[in-house]
Formats: sequence, C-alpha cells, structure tokens
Amino acid sequence: MATGQTVSPANHRYEQQLSVERDAAARAIMADAQQEAFKRFGMDLEYLLRRKPQWKVALQGILFRGGDIVECGEQAEQASATEATETLAEQEEEALPL
Repeated sequence: MATGQTVSPANHRYEQQLSVERDAAARAIMADAQQEAFKRFGMDLEYLLRRKPQWKVALQGILFRGGDIVECGEQAEQASATEATETLAEQEEEALPL
C-alpha cells in the first residue's frame, strides 16, 4: 500500500474529493467532515473494545505497533485464542459446585 493510501472506502472518497476541489471554503468543509468521520470511527471502535473483551485482546496486538501488520495480526490472533481458552477454563472452574 502506498504512503498516504487508505483502506477505508469512505476516507478514500474524502481524499479524492479534496484532491480535485479548487474552492478553498469547500476544501475546508470537506476536511472538517473527514476529521469528524475519524472521530466517529474512533468512538465506535472504543465502544466495541469496552464491550467485547476478545476484540480488545486481539486489537492490542495490532494497533499502534510497528512492524509488519500481517505478522502483528497473526500474533494477536494467537494471543486472542490463548486468552479465550484461559477465560473458558476460568468460567468452567467457577461453574463447578464445591
């Protein structure tokens, strides 16, 4: 993926529009809308991370890390599977009658 290229189709649309818009006021409005989209995405992601512990475990191994993204994703997947196994074992222990 080239520098500056994005994955999100919505964000790509903003970047395409900004690159061809000649009117400064229109560009400012589009840039502001793009920032709002970033904020909404971040809030949606945070909401999910707070309610889905398995997402949080997986994404902690991917987000804001250097190195190869695919490799980080594979390592995070392994960590998430380990975490899920440990959580299941804990739940089964708690369910056992004394």
